[in-house]
Amino acid sequence: MQKDRLATLTMEIVVNHPTKRAALDSVHSRLNPWAQAEWDCASDGLSITE
Repeated sequence: MQKDRLATLTMEIVVNHPTKRAALDSVHSRLNPWAQAEWDCASDGLSITE
């Protein structure tokens, strides 16, 4: 459930943001330390392009 909410938030920001990197950085900066660690683990396999 938490991941679904995060994914929805991420998609909303990505869709409305000029670059994916900046969008993901803005989401990441709002997460608490535990969530940031989870995010980093989940993002390891992703390729993000400007």
